Amino acid sequence: MYFCYSESGNQLKDEMSFHEIKRVVQDVANLGGRTITLTGGEPTIYPYFFELSEYINQLGMKTLCFTNGTCITPEIAKKMFELNVHPCVSLESANACVHDEMVGCIGAFEKTIGGIDNLITVGYTDKIPLTTNSVITSKNYAYLPELWDYVKSRNIDPFFLRLISSGRSREHDELYVSKEEIEQLAGKIVKLKNHDLAICLPSMSEEGCVKHFFSCHIDTQGYVQLCSGVNIHCGNIRQKSLSTIIQESPLISLMRNIDKNIQGECKECTYHEKCYGCRGVTYAQTGDLVAFDPLCWHKNVS
Repeated sequence: MYFCYSESGNQLKDEMSFHEIKRVVQDVANLGGRTITLTGGEPTIYPYFFELSEYINQLGMKTLCFTNGTCITPEIAKKMFELNVHPCVSLESANACVHDEMVGCIGAFEKTIGGIDNLITVGYTDKIPLTTNSVITSKNYAYLPELWDYVKSRNIDPFFLRLISSGRSREHDELYVSKEEIEQLAGKIVKLKNHDLAICLPSMSEEGCVKHFFSCHIDTQGYVQLCSGVNIHCGNIRQKSLSTIIQESPLISLMRNIDKNIQGECKECTYHEKCYGCRGVTYAQTGDLVAFDPLCWHKNVS
């Protein structure tokens, strides 16, 4: 997948052990955390995936899992459902050839749809929400309205994310689309739905990004980041506790108050109280965490 935020490949040295991961999960619970999001790579092939999900449950939190869906057999889907895992499946197009080209694997689309089918069969979309995640690129741009329509027809919540210059995507400038094209896409999606899309939000979903108010990202080596799209280290859980890092990091403090600290057109926008744009896109393009989002087309200035 050449547009992935991560530069994942071979296992890194000094990746956290399962014991260390459990300790971090306990720290999150002690801080009042409600959700642990498992990403990858592919989290469903992690040897302790179910044990970790069960541990998260025992601590009274919810597991959210970002997956490509290809490994979700009927048995795995059933186990995920029993553990109340909330999956978000990466689906780049309803066109098999486009999806396969984007993820770099022939036959991936069929396996991903099979995984989605297995999730729905055991009760997802009915009793537990099911979400898909799609990255807007030049490769799938023309097919995204069709994908939105397909996903909604299956009672799945779609999430369209703008491409961030991070990880592998830094080497593929040809994948980026303009803010004008994204605005046109949003207009097409509004017509597909029978009610208004929150078009002011740069991330096209039912809700905007609010993660910087209350969450952070921890990579496999224990480094704490603002989010997966902002590759800045705020500390390491092997050196300090997560609570200490959150309390002491000036960057985390800055982002916890992003609605007050945001600058430029975003600060003046009528939507700024519920939308601060994508900080990953902003930082990648401007080098400034609190600058206005350069790929947002909205000009609603109060």
